[in-house]
Amino acid sequence: MKRTNQLIVESAAIGGLLLMIVLGGAVTGLSSPSAWTLKNPDNVTPAHDLGTLAIYYNTTLADIAGQNFGNASSMLETFSFVNIPTSVNQTALVANSQLALVNASIPKALSEFDNATQLIATKEYVNATLSVTAGCLQAGDAQGNFTRFSGTTTPSLAKRGVPVAQYSKGTASVNGEISSLISRCNYLKGQLPGHSLHLAISSPQKSILTGGPVELLGNLTQAVGGGGGGGLASQGVLFYLNGTYFGSLVTGQDGGLSGTLTIPFVYKPMGVVNALVLNNATIGSGGAASNDLSFTILFNSTSIVVGDPPAVLPTFSFPVSGNLTTTSGVPLPNAPVKITFFGQSSMTTTDAKGVFASRVTVPANASDGVYDVYAAFSPSGVFGPSVNFTSVQVVHLPLDLKVGAPSLSFAGFSLPISGVVSANGSALAGAAVTVSTPWGAFQGRSGSAGDVSVRVNVPIWEFAFSKQITVTAAPGQPYVAQGSVQVKVGLFNVLFVVLPSLGVGLTTYELKSLGLLRMSRKDAEDAGMAAFRAKEQLESVAATERQRAGSTGMLSVFYEAEALAQRRFGINFRESDTLREILDKVWKEDAKGGEIFASIVSATEDFLYAPKFDERRVGEAERELAELRKAWGGANP
Repeated sequence: MKRTNQLIVESAAIGGLLLMIVLGGAVTGLSSPSAWTLKNPDNVTPAHDLGTLAIYYNTTLADIAGQNFGNASSMLETFSFVNIPTSVNQTALVANSQLALVNASIPKALSEFDNATQLIATKEYVNATLSVTAGCLQAGDAQGNFTRFSGTTTPSLAKRGVPVAQYSKGTASVNGEISSLISRCNYLKGQLPGHSLHLAISSPQKSILTGGPVELLGNLTQAVGGGGGGGLASQGVLFYLNGTYFGSLVTGQDGGLSGTLTIPFVYKPMGVVNALVLNNATIGSGGAASNDLSFTILFNSTSIVVGDPPAVLPTFSFPVSGNLTTTSGVPLPNAPVKITFFGQSSMTTTDAKGVFASRVTVPANASDGVYDVYAAFSPSGVFGPSVNFTSVQVVHLPLDLKVGAPSLSFAGFSLPISGVVSANGSALAGAAVTVSTPWGAFQGRSGSAGDVSVRVNVPIWEFAFSKQITVTAAPGQPYVAQGSVQVKVGLFNVLFVVLPSLGVGLTTYELKSLGLLRMSRKDAEDAGMAAFRAKEQLESVAATERQRAGSTGMLSVFYEAEALAQRRFGINFRESDTLREILDKVWKEDAKGGEIFASIVSATEDFLYAPKFDERRVGEAERELAELRKAWGGANP
């Protein structure tokens, strides 16, 4: 029972020791700061609300109908913030272009009509006629563009799921505003006085190249006495395109006119030509206005050239320049040019020599590569056929990452990783540094001098002698590329030494404790002689202290009894063993002999430590030794 309790206690102690080693290493390996824990953000699914687009149009239309033209322009400029799917975007852009033209034409028409009203009141009929004509032209433009918005674009939006009914109220309001403009146009025409002259013009052409020639024909007649009229010769006729004067012709002897004029460079899809004859006091005429001729303005004989920009870094801007001309080489002045890069467009205008220039910025998320930059002649309401492109090479500055690690580290302890992050010879501060290891990812940031310091926790259960780790740096500057290096680190686990040593020691101890490990007779005799020599010093000291020259026989009896026990049972006595520990080891091997041995030990203990010693006990011990010789003198059991 006593032996069983001892085994239980010893096993519990060993198990507790091993448990503390494992738990200690696990705590060390898992004790990374919470700031280093990587968490993936929740996935966000973008939601598109087509009802928002309908409300956007209703608000814009209400502003136009209410003559809040500035508010309508602001709404159209903020279209990029409306959350709509890609499938609707192109149609919505067309709708915005049409509304922008309507929003520009209506205030111009109102201004011309207001001016005409004042001129009619002061009887300045020629200038009033010009204003009425210009106002009616703007009203017609507004009507045409809005008809395309409501009659073509709106059904196209409906097919793509836009609830167009939600902006029907705004559509009706703008229709009412445009109808009012047309009515006012007709009213003001009726306010102009009747003319004795009649001017009719025509042209064999239906289209005119912008900045190109147009052939004009006409006839100027004068009424005579309320009847029919005859041709009026030698009268100057002034011609206007969209309200802008561009030339004149003189009538012949029969009042007829013909000739070719060059129109200005206009960048609208439609152009209206009309003519005026000024008042002539000599013949008693108050002047006359002609009928309108509508022409399609062509842009199919233009050429655009774009220069090649240099290589550029993300977030940096670069110049885009070129020239726009007719195919015959005539520059197109003040022409609109659209620059498109990475899906984003911006507008610029040519100068008097047809040269344009703009700056474009590379997005921060652009990767290395070659990207096209498009430049397009972009007349109002349409896209001209003259499109050209160049390319720009987007590059990132290479990142220089130098990393160092100790040549040898120990499992269960932290491993320091240090280094420097730079680009183009300059230190990079604030770079996010990630150290990817078999035991997880650890993060840090570079300091103001580009210095990096990250500690990696190596778990106690890592028994490999080397591991490969990857260090990656992501700079805060978008124009610098990411960089990574691999580092091989040497490792050593002290458990390679501790566990085997602990196992050997515990195994040996248990085998001896169970009596399964005994020494050979020769080894036991050698051990007994070693113990005998070690005790000689003790005998000498005791003899000196007691000054009992004749009493050293007690120690001889004890040493011989001890040697008998060693030979008999293979017990390994140590020099540090006390008399009681020696007795305990013998007692475990032989209880009967142990009683005799105990008597000898008791006498030896009194001899060494008792104040007085009875010398007769030496003889008793010698007789007991003789009994032990008989009992233990044979071979090992």
